[in-house]
Amino acid sequence: MVGFWSCIAIIVIQAIQIYTVSSTWFPMAILQAVAAFMYQIVITTTYAYFPELSSEVGEKLVQNISPKLTMLQFGTQGLFIVVVIAFSMGLSADDVLTAQISQGINVLFLILTFCIGWLKFLPKVDAKRVLPEGQSLWTAGFTQIFHTAKHIHGHYQQSIRWFLIALCFAEAGASAFAVCAISFVNEVLKMTGTETGMLFLIVLFFVVPGAKLSEVVVKKTNYNTCWRLNMIYFSIITIVGVWMMVDENDKGSAYLMGIFWGIALGWYYATQNGFFAVLVPQEQATEMAGIYNFASLIIAWLPPLVFSALNESGIPLNYALMHLVGYFVIAIGFLSLMPSWDKVLAESHGLGDASTKSAEGTTYTTQGDIEPDAASSDGDLEKQ
Repeated sequence: MVGFWSCIAIIVIQAIQIYTVSSTWFPMAILQAVAAFMYQIVITTTYAYFPELSSEVGEKLVQNISPKLTMLQFGTQGLFIVVVIAFSMGLSADDVLTAQISQGINVLFLILTFCIGWLKFLPKVDAKRVLPEGQSLWTAGFTQIFHTAKHIHGHYQQSIRWFLIALCFAEAGASAFAVCAISFVNEVLKMTGTETGMLFLIVLFFVVPGAKLSEVVVKKTNYNTCWRLNMIYFSIITIVGVWMMVDENDKGSAYLMGIFWGIALGWYYATQNGFFAVLVPQEQATEMAGIYNFASLIIAWLPPLVFSALNESGIPLNYALMHLVGYFVIAIGFLSLMPSWDKVLAESHGLGDASTKSAEGTTYTTQGDIEPDAASSDGDLEKQ
């Protein structure tokens, strides 16, 4: 219900923002900040379903499902942009009217997709824990997060811990790419708004084959290897791209790089979400989803800040955009600290060292700690 009512709040805010004009921009900006907060709640509640999906269908099917979710997400964004452009050109709309048309289409689309998603496809899930007597939801929630953080450090040292630390840096680089790339093509290549829109439409289109590439690579390797290969690829094409695009005569190179960057982003997000789904135990899915979302945002502010600082210092934007590669290199380093994939899954799902603890199970307490417990002969986990 938290996710559902957050979606309702987003729809209401987006509907109000249809009336965005020069005299209402400030209150609309405040509403947009509230909508962004609500969106993070929606994302967190949605991520909480991922581990359960992995538990029900298994890693092999997740390898097929995660890329398709990425294709649907970015493909829909591309379709939305095409529809808005078509309406804008058909009506010869100015910037204000185009923004209002965009918001109106956005509201209709949100009503349709949120209602179908939350009311038809996503099941209602009962609370996994009872609120302790004498505690508020806030205090109990932060206490549980503290225990979960200790639990990750103490029991998931070779798996979830390294994944979350790597996520902090990887997502910082990936999420900042669009913001920094827009500044780069506008200032270096002197692209107009229409040209920039076309560039990112190309990027969105090629996210789809990128997500499919993720499916192919992860089936031949594993999520850890696949994610590292993706960030190596992302780093190489970023370095090559910034040196191919040096002035406004290189706009054609930008459209070409849009293809490769789209593939990189599709590959990246399909792998990252699938990695989380198969790594996290279902018993702690909700709080882990919150920590996952937190890790993806904790230093997301840093790359744009460094990019702006480098730009203001007179350093060429080629170097400023290329600094994003450093975040991928750090993330690859932390992922490389993980042991073999079998050992990673054994630890993250409470099996310990599969070669020595195959007869042990795990009981999860309400405080997020684990206690060894005798399991059945087939090694199933017993949930408390």
